[in-house]
Amino acid sequence: MVKPGDHLSINDIANEPKVEITQFNSTAVYSLVMVDPDMPSPYKPEYKDVLIWMVNNIKKNDFESGDFTVEYSGPEPGKGEHRYVVLLFQQPGFQQIKPPSKRANFQTKQWAKDHNWGDPVAAVYFKVKHGDA
Repeated sequence: MVKPGDHLSINDIANEPKVEITQFNSTAVYSLVMVDPDMPSPYKPEYKDVLIWMVNNIKKNDFESGDFTVEYSGPEPGKGEHRYVVLLFQQPGFQQIKPPSKRANFQTKQWAKDHNWGDPVAAVYFKVKHGDA
C-alpha cells in the first residue's frame, strides 16, 4: 500500500499498479486519474500535468469494471524527483468519456469540471527519482 509522500523507484511504477478502493458509496461510479505534475523537471514543469492513466466508470470497489480510457503509460524520462498524483473522483453517473487529445499539459481541474466530477473524493501522491537532478 502506498502512503502519501512515499518514495518509490522507477521499477516500482514501470507496470500498471494494482488499485483497491476501500471506502466507496455502493451506488456511485468513480474515475481515477494519475498525473505527473513535474515533467520534465520539478524545477521547470513545462508539460504539467502529464496524464499517466485514466480509468472511468469504476463501480464500487471493482476497479477492473472500469473503462480504461487512457492506458497506463508508466514513468516518462525526466530529471529530478517527480511527484505522481492519483486522484479518485465520484462521477455524477455512468459517462461515455473520450480520451483527451494529448497527455502533456493535461488540465486535471478543468477536465474534472468539464465532466461534472467536482473535487476528488480521495487522493494519494508518491515521489520517484528520475535521472540526474
